Amino acid sequence: MKHEEKVAPLAALVSAVSCMACCLPIGFAAAAGTAGVALVLDRFRPWLMLLSVLLLLFGVWQLYWRPRVCRTRSRTTLAIFWSCAAVVLTMIVAPQLLAGWLADL
Repeated sequence: MKHEEKVAPLAALVSAVSCMACCLPIGFAAAAGTAGVALVLDRFRPWLMLLSVLLLLFGVWQLYWRPRVCRTRSRTTLAIFWSCAAVVLTMIVAPQLLAGWLADL
């Protein structure tokens, strides 16, 4: 796997984590033991959502539109990218749905 191809799934992973951090601040606050995290992250929610979308678009550009040196993409790369994209899109469209699912685990 080329270095350039490793950036797309990493960008998707950062995107998913930042999206979860802004949409589930109460869960992170409970895990960390500080209620102040929810208040701090709530102010940055629109910016973190925008960052998530931009990183996903960058990953799509890297995986599909950028001329590739090698002809094949790793299935693992595609699975990581699209899994993270699904998490981000779920957190944008229906954050309570994913929060309820995570709470049931």
